[in-house]
Amino acid sequence: MKSILISFEGIECSGKSTQIKIFEEFLRSQNKQKIHLLREPGGTELGEKIRSLLLDENLAMNPLSELFLFLAARAQNIQDKIKPLLIEDNNIILLDRFLDSSIAYQGAGRGLNADFVKSIHNHQYLNTFPDLTFFIDISVDTLEKRIEKRGEGKDRLESENKEFFSSIRNEFLNQSKLEKRIIRINGEQEINEISKNIQNIWSEYIS
Repeated sequence: MKSILISFEGIECSGKSTQIKIFEEFLRSQNKQKIHLLREPGGTELGEKIRSLLLDENLAMNPLSELFLFLAARAQNIQDKIKPLLIEDNNIILLDRFLDSSIAYQGAGRGLNADFVKSIHNHQYLNTFPDLTFFIDISVDTLEKRIEKRGEGKDRLESENKEFFSSIRNEFLNQSKLEKRIIRINGEQEINEISKNIQNIWSEYIS
């Protein structure tokens, strides 16, 4: 089987990281392909160091600096991990965030323009795109309730205001209408119901 790149997207506290781990376990139980789970920013030594900068609540940065840090981590991840796996057969690469997050967070949330962010991804070091994307969608009210219920400190992105996350969610919804590969999943459902939906969509996709 040709290798496949699958990304999971959503605003903070959408449950995408939980769902990607459940999906990873499901795929491993099939014992048909080699499964690789990567996260953004991260995945490489450089990416993990950039991640600590991006999530530091005490560190101020302008929107363009933020975008370029995400892109630096992504370019390294593509070069070191993703492209070598895609060249081979029988790999399924699962990505906890990818380019759609930059389009939504920096393009819409930070006001840099979604088309501008998309255009950068035409560069040879970034022009790798998912075959399938699961967008786990929750309301901003649900996000706020989940952060409050969690009772932990917020990182730099989680500390943003409601309008910021509303812009991001709206852009994710917009991209899901523009890109056939992006499948919107109702993240307000029970965890097991969400994972069943994802597995059913996957079964239809590979058939």
